Amino acid sequence: MLQEALTDKDLDLIWSATSSDTQTKYEIYKVLSGAASTYHQSSNNLKLFLIHRMGEISPKDFGEKELELVLTVGRVVTANSEYAKIAQELLWKIVI
Repeated sequence: MLQEALTDKDLDLIWSATSSDTQTKYEIYKVLSGAASTYHQSSNNLKLFLIHRMGEISPKDFGEKELELVLTVGRVVTANSEYAKIAQELLWKIVI
């Protein structure tokens, strides 16, 4: 699968493009969201990467598209997994 072929370096390169402009950022979010939701068993590397990167965004800069990506990843993680706990912490950080 594609997710398993992506290294951390690849994911960092993809993520770095989110800082170029708003439209590019949203398109990358859409691709990453699709990768996370299409493959319910997407790689742990991709899930952790997305959750951690979303956690780096300041809550005041969190918008609808960022929230959608976090929720998409949250839907595909196992309820009692490490990913679910990290995603829950991130959502609480955004709310508070």
